[in-house]
Amino acid sequence: MNKDVIYIEPDDDITDIISKLESAKEQIVALVPPKKSGVLRSVVNIKLITKASAANKKKLVIVTTDPSILKLAAASKIPVTKNLQTAPAIPSEDDIEEEVVSEEVSEGEVTVTDGTAVEPEENEEEDDDDDDDDEDDDKKAEEDSESEEPDEKEDDKEDGKEDDDAKIDEKAAAAAIKDIKSENKKKEKEEKEAKEKAKKDKKEKKEIKNPVLAWIINYKKWVIAGAAATVLIVLFLIWALVIAPAVKITVAVRTDSNNFSELVSFTSDPAAENTDEGVFYLEEIKIEEEQKTEFTATGTKNIGEKAHGTIIVQIGFRFNEINKPVNINAGSAFKASGLTFYSDSDVSLSWNGNSGECESSFLGNGCIRSAKVSVTAAAPGEVYNIDKTSFTAPSDRVTAYSDGAFTGGTDKNVTIVTSENVEAARTIMSNNIKEKEDEYKNELYAKIGDSKLAIDSSYKQKLSELTSSPNVDEEVSETVVPSATATVTFTIYAIDKTKLEEFITQKAKLAEDQKIYEISNPFIESFVSTESGYTGKLKTSYKTGPKVTENDIIELVKGKGVGDIKHDLGSVNGLTVKSIDTSYPWVTSAPNDSNRITLVLEIEGQTNPNSEE
Repeated sequence: MNKDVIYIEPDDDITDIISKLESAKEQIVALVPPKKSGVLRSVVNIKLITKASAANKKKLVIVTTDPSILKLAAASKIPVTKNLQTAPAIPSEDDIEEEVVSEEVSEGEVTVTDGTAVEPEENEEEDDDDDDDDEDDDKKAEEDSESEEPDEKEDDKEDGKEDDDAKIDEKAAAAAIKDIKSENKKKEKEEKEAKEKAKKDKKEKKEIKNPVLAWIINYKKWVIAGAAATVLIVLFLIWALVIAPAVKITVAVRTDSNNFSELVSFTSDPAAENTDEGVFYLEEIKIEEEQKTEFTATGTKNIGEKAHGTIIVQIGFRFNEINKPVNINAGSAFKASGLTFYSDSDVSLSWNGNSGECESSFLGNGCIRSAKVSVTAAAPGEVYNIDKTSFTAPSDRVTAYSDGAFTGGTDKNVTIVTSENVEAARTIMSNNIKEKEDEYKNELYAKIGDSKLAIDSSYKQKLSELTSSPNVDEEVSETVVPSATATVTFTIYAIDKTKLEEFITQKAKLAEDQKIYEISNPFIESFVSTESGYTGKLKTSYKTGPKVTENDIIELVKGKGVGDIKHDLGSVNGLTVKSIDTSYPWVTSAPNDSNRITLVLEIEGQTNPNSEE
């Protein structure tokens, strides 16, 4: 039948055990307490566990050989087993006594033979006198244990009704006494072994006949100190002769200064770059900054209602104008007393020759027709509320007048943003940019880096169109401060320095034993835009000297003395030894390790009269 096994941890309390018992899935539950478990040595805890197992319909088994737990399990009728493979049973008094004896044997490290406790034999080489003493002690302990055994049995019979815990304490005390005796014998054995070793060492010293070996043994502290000093001296010599030596050589290189000037061109297409032909790719470097400034709105505007009214228009038609309509489109202007009104819709008038359609005759033979047109004032204001009057029509053929007053016009004057206000804000913004231009320029040049050459004459800045808030012609409320925003863009062109220096070296046409040591501050002059890109003149100066490298000089001086170094370097055309500094006074030559040679090249230039202007 399946069972659940619950292993009790040393720090588990009774509530933890009951919780694990209640959560077990199988009907049979085996509790495995740790050694020296305290939680199951309580009568109350055992009763609580028994009650919990009954409440949860679990069959409880305790896996232990602890006499205390066996005793409590027997009292509570709980089955016990020594291991998970043995059939459980409720322990009897004999089982408890047997486990007590077994525990004493294991703790006292003794063996049990025919019910008599005997300590294990010690395999050690001792003197005859000591062996006899040990045997006497063993016999005496044996006799004591035999004499005590009947007494204990008699006591057991007389005190059979005493608590089992008292028996366990007496046996535990007896086991403790045996442990103490065993520990004392062990210490005596160790002391005896130490004495024997001391005698042996003393005997070996006497047996040494070699005087040198004897001296070493007798003065071993001095020998160790001397060896340590020797090692330190060797290490110092290695440091002083191998690690410490270093040299710093300062060499002056005599050079000629030359001027360089060459017409070059530039392209914004990377694929079109050709440095051999003097065509360089232009990289645009730019930064953008948003600008904002506040301003005062000074414009005014009437945003009141517009007046409305009706105008009567009349058109005269001749007989030759029959069926030829005259149109007045929406938005046509009608004026009176300097005020303008616009028609709200299209009007078309015509005559089909029927005199019944005419209001009156026109020039005696024609026809006059009329129509009403609704109009709206061109602007708001009470000034457009006028009485009936005649109007100037958009065409000479049209006669216009009103037969009633115009109404609805009101005044409401507000502050607005004007184009002049925005232009003034632009001026303020431009001045602010000018004050901070150096700061913006530094930021722009920082983006270029050291690997590129900036073309200073290509620098420019551009301010975008301003956007005002509120917009032009819009009302500015009392709580709003008008502002204008724009973006200023700073741009400059740059070219690759490495490719530029390669072009200068190519055009310099140096002799085979010469090289360029320094190219000083190249710049582009006369940078102008062309149909194909840009052109300019590349100008700089450069210094040429003997074709030697730092590595060549280091290889020449490795391992040589100071005098040889001065001679060999001085024989190279264009080189002058200025100083040779060694790391320590005892160092008189350059080491063979290149890493320990420091070379300083100083360029000494003179103007070449044949240099290119």
